[in-house]
Amino acid sequence: MVMRPLVAASALAMVSGPALGQQVPGDVADLHVDLPYQVHYLERPADLGRPAGQVDAASLRAGRLRLIVLSLFMPNDVPGQARRARRRKTLAELLAVTDTADRIVRSNPDLFGAGRIRAVYSVEGSDALADHLDRIPELVRRGVVLFGPVHSSHNELADSATDPRPGRGGLTALGERFIRAVYAAGALVDVSHSSDSAFDDIARIASDLQRPLVATHSNARALADHPRNLTDDQLRAIAASGGLVGLNFHIPFLRRDGAATIADVVGHAMHMRRVMGPGHLAIGSDLDGDIRPARGLETHAGLGDLARALDAAGIRGPELADLLGASAARLLAVHR
Repeated sequence: MVMRPLVAASALAMVSGPALGQQVPGDVADLHVDLPYQVHYLERPADLGRPAGQVDAASLRAGRLRLIVLSLFMPNDVPGQARRARRRKTLAELLAVTDTADRIVRSNPDLFGAGRIRAVYSVEGSDALADHLDRIPELVRRGVVLFGPVHSSHNELADSATDPRPGRGGLTALGERFIRAVYAAGALVDVSHSSDSAFDDIARIASDLQRPLVATHSNARALADHPRNLTDDQLRAIAASGGLVGLNFHIPFLRRDGAATIADVVGHAMHMRRVMGPGHLAIGSDLDGDIRPARGLETHAGLGDLARALDAAGIRGPELADLLGASAARLLAVHR
């Protein structure tokens, strides 16, 4: 089913030439922001006019955000409660986090009102839906456009890239039904956090159904050997599907030997562009997700400097506009 674009194509201005002004060129989309986690679990104010984290009203305006994907993340250990291994996440909890995301949007009408930033949602680690696949269409109607089957630990749906325990081989049988249910509901699957075997299983289903693969917040494993990053073969599979990869600002996903800067983000972008070709990159900052951001990208206000660095490296004009937001807006608009 095709819906109207989340951001009108005419609103995503094309940029050209080596000299860029001080503002971010064009309008920006971010495929992964963890504001609901901060508000729901860490009791951060929903009013973003009072700076309290990595994402606030001023930085969103400075970064020229027009589309933001708010992650409906449920942690394995709820802050303030006793630690418990592989906590069972419930549908009621997921719906409560969705209510919190709605509250963030309502509490900031100057940011999320008509003609400003469009907020949509993703589910990061969807094991709360393991017994409720029939509720996926309801969440899609509430604005969820992306579902990630797994987070940092193996669950009933899939193996995780970062769980130290032995995996079971990728998607479970229930996980395969979950992936097909997500696609049937008109949403997309986020392969971020999936193990290599789970990635292969998701890619097979996506190919069968002719759906694009999306990694909302992952980088290149060839440059930073972290299991959360993508191999070159995985990058090629995403490109072949017509999908996208969102550049993650977390230092360990940019380099494994110390502090990272904007130059490291550009390095990943250039490598991934060589592997995938143009048109398959986006921003997936992971800001407010308890990350250690690269120097200069502590907030969205740093996106102007990132855009200028990308331009200097050779990603410019329509290709730069695609990376900053146009590709993400098109993908999320037409696959609903």
